[in-house]
Amino acid sequence: ITQATGSALKVGANTVVDTGDAEVMLLAVGNDLAGELRVTGGRVTIGSAKALTIEVDSTNDVRVQAGGGLTVKRASVLGEASDLQLESAGAITLGEITVGDGLAISAGGAVTQTAALRVAGASIIAAVDQTVTLDNAANDFGGLTKLQAKQASVRDANELRIELTAQADSRIDAAGALTLAGSLTGAGTDLT
Repeated sequence: ITQATGSALKVGANTVVDTGDAEVMLLAVGNDLAGELRVTGGRVTIGSAKALTIEVDSTNDVRVQAGGGLTVKRASVLGEASDLQLESAGAITLGEITVGDGLAISAGGAVTQTAALRVAGASIIAAVDQTVTLDNAANDFGGLTKLQAKQASVRDANELRIELTAQADSRIDAAGALTLAGSLTGAGTDLT
């Protein structure tokens, strides 16, 4: 499924898109998907000019952009080298996330979660001047995690390799070995 040039989707109710393993590309600048969006497909690219709530099942790369807040209730991105890329001008709330390879998050607001993240590859999380709270005890970041935020709290059920850049009190927990690099600035700032 692709979107015609110059078109825009304006949907006030829930939307279901199922293409099996085929591509879904709905990325027009004026899209306004006000209800919850459920997508099943191969490569998935979705864009909304405003806030967006989405669930996605994919066998390939997934990219989601939102002009407002972004809520990912559930994402299963299970292709062998499949990445999940999330971009929001506002906050990002993550539900249950499973990614076959890498995770990239860029947020203009806070990044939080309501369920565990399982990422097989590397993660890049950028929420400049914002708070990142990914402290679910069942999280599993498989590769190097690069995180930039004002303040961060991250937890991993196994070993964790993280490169942290933050400007306020932050907390990093790993049930296994912890490898930490990066910088923490700001007067009186603590890392636990």
